[in-house]
Amino acid sequence: MVKKVPGRSGGSDKHNSKPDYTLLSQREREILISLANGSLYKEIAIECAISIDTVKKHCKNIYKKLEARNRTEAIQKSGAFDISFKKMK
Repeated sequence: MVKKVPGRSGGSDKHNSKPDYTLLSQREREILISLANGSLYKEIAIECAISIDTVKKHCKNIYKKLEARNRTEAIQKSGAFDISFKKMK
């Protein structure tokens, strides 16, 4: 007997569903906005008073939650450009 898991139907939903920005923690959102503003890991670490390794771990979590392969894809999928520009004004 095969159990069906909600939201999963052989992987086809993965491409149809839009990653949810609200899945990110407040810290992950802050880091994503910094990435969208062009900050380096080192700059984010200093700004957030955390280690570079912690920044990298947050980024991995962001990529996983947003189903992104890299920084650019995560920013595009989240709409963080809009958020970062609003924050800068």
